[in-house]
Amino acid sequence: TKYLREDGDGTSSWQTAGGISAACGRGSRDTAAASGTQAITGTGFTPVAVWFVMGSNDTAKGSVGFDINGTAQNVNNRHNYNTDTWGMTDTFSMRAVHSAGNQYDGKITTLGADGFTITWNKYGSPTGTISFGWLAIG
Repeated sequence: TKYLREDGDGTSSWQTAGGISAACGRGSRDTAAASGTQAITGTGFTPVAVWFVMGSNDTAKGSVGFDINGTAQNVNNRHNYNTDTWGMTDTFSMRAVHSAGNQYDGKITTLGADGFTITWNKYGSPTGTISFGWLAIG
């Protein structure tokens, strides 16, 4: 809980170490559902960053993404298991593509004292269930 810091003038002082909070969990979303929001609670703190790993049961694609400070600085890497290719964007944290024009995207739009809110956008008529894991850091 304490560490000895060099003060830069030849002296040292004991400082209280700051803690880092972390929480993890998993969730799911039916891609037949309309666009909307999904609250994730139970972190016990306000996250500053959240990482996601996502897969869908009806597609051979998955994504790894993160959100920082609940802003539009989301970065997503998508992997197509069939062709072993990766794609990248900065507009969402999770994406499930059922077929051309039929996809489901999610990104954090709100950070709160006990978790975060994912806003989901549905395009076309995707089917299946998104399963995702998350790691929040505060």
